[in-house]
Amino acid sequence: MNIINTKIVEGCLESSSILDIYFDTPIDKHFAKYIGQIGKFVMNETLGKPFFRVIVRSKYTLKGSVENKKCRIVFPDGARPVLPKEFSELIENYKQE
Repeated sequence: MNIINTKIVEGCLESSSILDIYFDTPIDKHFAKYIGQIGKFVMNETLGKPFFRVIVRSKYTLKGSVENKKCRIVFPDGARPVLPKEFSELIENYKQE
């Protein structure tokens, strides 16, 4: 799993500081749980595509869906939407089983 692109999202009602992260392969449950270790991990599997959220207290909330190649990081309003170092290091160290 590699990050191939990031994009600042503008005009979103949820926050003024949002970053979309694009991966080279779709997110699976194993990967979602793996990135969940950086904060409070919540997964809703009652929908057609399981949805997950990782809350990194006072920093950001990461969310996405299994089978998508993109996830979103929502920062507090006013924060710079840049890829957090701890997240990029976690991705670099990911080994799919």
